[in-house]
Amino acid sequence: MSKCTNKIKLSALIEMFVKGVESKKLFEDTDRYQEVLSIVSDLSHREIKVLYYMYEFDIKENKKDEKSEEKATRQLLYIANKFDTKIESVKAWIVRLKRTGLLLSESELRTNENSISFSMGFELHHLSPMAKDLKNWILFAIESDDM
Repeated sequence: MSKCTNKIKLSALIEMFVKGVESKKLFEDTDRYQEVLSIVSDLSHREIKVLYYMYEFDIKENKKDEKSEEKATRQLLYIANKFDTKIESVKAWIVRLKRTGLLLSESELRTNENSISFSMGFELHHLSPMAKDLKNWILFAIESDDM
């Protein structure tokens, strides 16, 4: 298992370096690159996959007119099904991933400070701008891996 994790992380880090050089982000935005590099090196194989599946959910399962609460439930179910696990496990993984700054909840994205807080249930989560940078740098390494 650790060899698999090391292989995926190594592939992701190599891809991040290559994409960083090709796009010149490595040289133009060194601090951001180093920050994302540090985060990736701390992520587990499962955390990388959760981020990947969140991105995949946004692409495949996006319904514009759906209520946020319904979409949040579908997001949790989608990820739980990918891992063949319970929603409670996915919730814990998402809470853990939030510490990295790669995920933002629906209420955190709202600009109106007076907006009603989500006090019932689990919120929909979105990839942060930093996670989108990360996705652009390592996506192909993740997709080419046998997940």
